[in-house]
Amino acid sequence: MYLKKFAQGRVLGTLVYPNALAGAILLLMPLSLTLAFGAKKFASGDPGNVVMLTCFSGGAGFFWTGSKLGWLIAMALAAFVCSACTGR
Repeated sequence: MYLKKFAQGRVLGTLVYPNALAGAILLLMPLSLTLAFGAKKFASGDPGNVVMLTCFSGGAGFFWTGSKLGWLIAMALAAFVCSACTGR
């Protein structure tokens, strides 16, 4: 059964498809930002650089996957967080 699948030449994996990879980035981005904000001391000395690098790497991941639905969900989450932070 598996030999027949391998003979087709298709890639088998979880994060091969763009929407799956974008979903994993969306799931891990809040955790990584929480860890970046919560860390006390960095080697570079500036925690803002680590938060900025984390945001950039998440955005770059969305750009490289080309997932339109991932961008839409990320923008909706950002709008929700911004509205919750400002109290509107």
